[in-house]
Amino acid sequence: LRSQLECWSTTKLRRRLVSDFGQEPLPENCGRGVVMDQLLTLYAKESNNHDDTNDDHNERRNPQRQRGMRKMIRNYGILIKDTALLDRLLVALMEWKNGWTNTNNERTAIHAEN
Repeated sequence: LRSQLECWSTTKLRRRLVSDFGQEPLPENCGRGVVMDQLLTLYAKESNNHDDTNDDHNERRNPQRQRGMRKMIRNYGILIKDTALLDRLLVALMEWKNGWTNTNNERTAIHAEN
């Protein structure tokens, strides 16, 4: 799991702690290692708390197929026919997205030298 998360920026790892596990944001002075360790600890706890009474033996034995125990929310929408409302909604969503993206100066990839 660590190797799968290693390419993510520290900001994305922090967001995962908050959004997926409901954790309070860690202080800004916490380094990447602390954030990664906290995230891996929470994933391990989640895996250990997996209900062993599940009848799906393949899922229980194969950790690659194990689903997290986080709450899943499904919401079925309705068709909006008012194009003016759709345009305003699109603008609001784009403003919201632009408010938190492209603000991270951290590299999202690791370029190591031998």
